Amino acid sequence: MSESRYSPVPPSIELPPFHNETDETPLKKPGEGAVGKPRAKPILNSIDVLAIFTSVASLIASICVITPDWSPSWQLGFEGQIIVIGFLLSVMNLCMMRIAPTLFLILETRWGNSRLQNYESILRNTVTLSHTRLIWRLTLLILILLPLGLSAAYKRFSGGHSTLRITAPYPGYYGVAPPPMGSYNVINNFTLYLALNASVPFLDASSNDSIPPSLAHPKAYGFNTLLIDNTAQICFINSENITSQESWTLSASVNATVARYNVTSQDYHYDNASWEQLFEEAGFFSSYQMFQRKPMNIGMLVDIQPASSGNYSPYCLLSYYPAAQGQSLKTFEFNNPHSDEFRKSSPMRFDVQRETCTGTWKVTKTDIRLIEGSCTDKPSSYRLLPNTIPFYLDALPLMYNTLRDYSPLGPRNASHWRMPTIVTSVATMYWARSTYTNRYLTADYMDNPELYYPATNETLSSTNASLNARWPLYLVLCLQPILTISMFFFATYLYDTPIDIGFGLVAILSGIDKDGLDVLNGAALSGKLTRPVTLNVAVLVDANEGMTRGRIRYSIGHERRAKDKLKRGVKYD
Repeated sequence: MSESRYSPVPPSIELPPFHNETDETPLKKPGEGAVGKPRAKPILNSIDVLAIFTSVASLIASICVITPDWSPSWQLGFEGQIIVIGFLLSVMNLCMMRIAPTLFLILETRWGNSRLQNYESILRNTVTLSHTRLIWRLTLLILILLPLGLSAAYKRFSGGHSTLRITAPYPGYYGVAPPPMGSYNVINNFTLYLALNASVPFLDASSNDSIPPSLAHPKAYGFNTLLIDNTAQICFINSENITSQESWTLSASVNATVARYNVTSQDYHYDNASWEQLFEEAGFFSSYQMFQRKPMNIGMLVDIQPASSGNYSPYCLLSYYPAAQGQSLKTFEFNNPHSDEFRKSSPMRFDVQRETCTGTWKVTKTDIRLIEGSCTDKPSSYRLLPNTIPFYLDALPLMYNTLRDYSPLGPRNASHWRMPTIVTSVATMYWARSTYTNRYLTADYMDNPELYYPATNETLSSTNASLNARWPLYLVLCLQPILTISMFFFATYLYDTPIDIGFGLVAILSGIDKDGLDVLNGAALSGKLTRPVTLNVAVLVDANEGMTRGRIRYSIGHERRAKDKLKRGVKYD
């Protein structure tokens, strides 16, 4: 009976004797028509060196991208950084995967079991092959998961900001202007709405008496209110050409409308002659009923110009006074019981003027907020226009709503916020009236240098949302290049191991000992083996050619041989 075509796998197959470095027998040269290309193992492979430089360059580029003080971070923003860093991490991973397999193959040959299954797992970068050692499964699994983990890790560093000083995208002009309030409608046309919109941030901050105002330094509220002791400053800029995730920090010198409380005013008593002169300058006295438990009105005299003043810098008088007969909103002439009671109440005087002030704003696409500011306490060269004088029908309803609780009969009469609120309301009503009567960006407005003037001492910096560049993020970016460089130098140190970057299917087939291949019978399609199989790597050198030629011999299925080493400068086939 004839022998079966597939013979059982022999338990062991003896190898023919190997040539070694002392053999005198010459090696058989490749036959005619052989396409293999012998070469000596280079100390440094040019592709590996390029991979190192590419990995380092990608690291440097990624650091430039995330460092908040550098231009690329601001220009890219968070979304751009996510895209660029993801791409650079992929490049770093490709560079690492260029170096890692060669080192792993060297380690397996030098100190491992030299298993065929281990070599295949390393070459295919897979952890699922049977009979692969656990150490290699774990190493390859870490190498597979590492880029996935890094790509998820760097996205966690959100909430950062990048700031860059920039040039304004349009010529900077400043002046009295309303904030954006939607489409042009009736709300834009009333002083009362403008005043309330400007007052809300301050009124919100002053609503709690348990938190007194901080007067150690100027305090900003909203988009245009600055409280300096008992002083309120009003000014505004426009906010356009800003992206959704961008904010501007803008500083400039402006001409602000400033109201100051004259602390000596309540000690001054007006006689009949001086009081009559005030009425001649003001025209009339206006009053509004407070609707409290006792008859109480709030009254004011505005448009009062000192005779000695060369510029138009008026002051106004404001006071609470008892009213025998209630009048909800009314004006009175000189000879009237209301004006007499107002005079007896020692009205507070507020001086109003234009001053040169410095402001710093934070501007976003949907909001503008005054951060800080300071004033010189000296009048600017720009005067306060006569049409900025508050109209009583606009001003007194605002005063009633904001100041009624601070009246002598009100629950907050002794509050620390009393005088800051009063002086802020006075400045706001002047600003609101000026904004209403001098329509923003009309021809008359833009032709008037008192209202619309170029920027002075302007600085502009833009802040963009970016990655939060803390030290763990730099560690995430550095990890792959550090591993790549370490692997490269370690593989270079193990130069004499007979494994090079060309190790693979072609190399093994070229140097395989055919006598040992029978042990692999049955795996032609499945590629699977029933037990671990050793792949020995032997180095053969032809002594008859001056030790300049050698051969790498691979043998299957034998016990581990002693580690052979390559010779520098010897070509191996």
